[in-house]
Parts: sequence; C-alpha cells; structure tokens
Amino acid sequence: MKNQNFRLLIDVINFGLFASRIFIDSNIILGLIIALLCTSFLLADKKKDYTLAIIGVFLMATGVTVFYQPASLVTGGITGLSLVLVEVFRANFGIEISLGLLNLLFNLPLLIIAYKLLGKSFLSRTIFATLLLSVALDITDMIPKYTETDFIIPAIFGGIICGLGVGLVVKAKATTGGTIILASMIHKFAKHFSLTKILFVTDSMILLAGLFVFGMRSSMYAIISLFVITKAADAILEGLSFSKAVFIITKHGPEISQKIFENIVRGATSFDAKGAYTQEDKDVLLIVMSSKELVAMKDIVKGIDENAFVIVTDVKEVLGKGFVELSS
Repeated sequence: MKNQNFRLLIDVINFGLFASRIFIDSNIILGLIIALLCTSFLLADKKKDYTLAIIGVFLMATGVTVFYQPASLVTGGITGLSLVLVEVFRANFGIEISLGLLNLLFNLPLLIIAYKLLGKSFLSRTIFATLLLSVALDITDMIPKYTETDFIIPAIFGGIICGLGVGLVVKAKATTGGTIILASMIHKFAKHFSLTKILFVTDSMILLAGLFVFGMRSSMYAIISLFVITKAADAILEGLSFSKAVFIITKHGPEISQKIFENIVRGATSFDAKGAYTQEDKDVLLIVMSSKELVAMKDIVKGIDENAFVIVTDVKEVLGKGFVELSS
C-alpha cells in the first residue's frame, strides 16, 4: 500500500511538472503546487467536498481575472488587496507581480492562525483551496478578458460567478483564505451573525484601499458587486426558493391528504387544531411541494372542501425524501 501511494505521488508530481511547462510558463513552483493539490484530492476521504471546492475556486478565479481585474474592481478579500498592490507596483514602479503568488504570500500567516482556532480538518481543506486559488488565478488569466468600458457588466456577472464560487467553497467546509478565514473566526464566536454578513463587513474595509488606488467610480461599482456576491453565496448556502410549504386548515383532512398523495404523490403531516372563534375541531395539513404542483393541489382542496383555508409560503431549502437527501 505504501509503495502504491509513493508511486502515485511520483506520477502526480510528474504531471504537475508537465502542466507547469504547458500552462504556466514553466513555473516549477506552481507545477509542484498542482502536483500537491492532485495528490491531496486523490488521497482525500471525502472527494465530493474537494470536488465542490475545485469548482468553486475556479469560478472565483474566473470572476476575478475575466471581469474584476480588467475593470479595476476591488471587491474585498486578500485577492482584492492583491489586486490593489499589483496595480500599485505596475503603475508606480513598472513591476509586474503574479496575482496568484501575491495572494499565496498574504494567506500563509492567516493559515497558521486558522489552525489554532478552526481545527485540522478545516485547515486541510482551506490549504487545498487556498493553494488551488493561487494556481487558478494564473490559469484563468489566459481566458479572454471582458475589456469593455462599462462597469455594470463586470460588477454583476463577476459578482454572480464569484458568489457562486464562494458558496460552493464554504459548502465544502473550506475557505480560500484571506478575509473568509477572518470571517470564519468571528463566526465561531458570534454565530448569531451569518458568515456572509460578516464577510461583507470585512471585505468592505478592503474597498477603502481600492478607493484610493482605482478611484470613486470603480469603488462604487465594487460595492454593487460585493452585494451581488453576498446574495449569490447565500443562494448556494441557504438554498433557492423553488419549493412551497402549504398549510391547509379543513374539516376533511384525511380525504384531502389521501387525494393529494394519489394525484401529486406528496405526503402530508396532520395536526389537530381548534378554531378560536367557532371552537370547532379541525385538521391542519402541512405539505411541501414544487411550485408547478400548486394548481393541482388547489383543485383537489376545492373539490373536497370549498370552505378550507389554504396558506402558501416560500421555503428556502428542503432536505429529505423527495427533495434533497440529508446526506447531500
């Protein structure tokens, strides 16, 4: 078993070196990082989480290099701070610095702090995602940029892409370092604040630096993009409102629930209730269904009890049989 793992490591290192020559201008360091990331993935126990992290990281990198960097939008985080410094060195000293390498150097001390506060499991995935982001920033730099003069497209589409990436990375129980680590530390001691709200506050501080380097207009659009990132990340973490919760107050609970099960194939939970004014005993049925099933449900209720009272409300996320399995 040890020999197999050793041979696997050697093969992956060779692949990393090969990739570095083809994709990253013969940068051996980044090639070794790719090899390390591949090894971590192949030897990981929960490959689903690592797969989510990989997709999320490349979405984040794409949003930064394709939309934010050409438009000089700084939306916060260590990546945003790195964008500021890349521009400062380029404009004032004529020095081109790798965005990925700068991002990595800033994150190293934060990773050490995270090990003390957030635990080994969290840190291993965070190191994986942080190293991968540094590589992904250089790889996605080869994708054609959005170079139009308007700011609204980069702010919105860059925000959506980055926000989805942030949501997937956090869903994989990892971070890409930087202010996400800081936000996770604060969230550990202040759980009544959502992680994305804390991240919004910490990233806003980075915007101040971008204000002095890129100007007022760019910073205002960056605030819009930061808002979009927060909403897109929340959509991944808290779920999208595609399902409905239906409460039916009726005297004919068994008949309605049986008909709904036969026609829509949805189960119901029944509660005993009493009208406060009439003092009559009634059933309250709770049913969760998709939006497209509402019409059929209303027809069933109307056909059995025209005096029923029906309440329909949105639900953010549904876990369980018939929807998303709890193990997911």
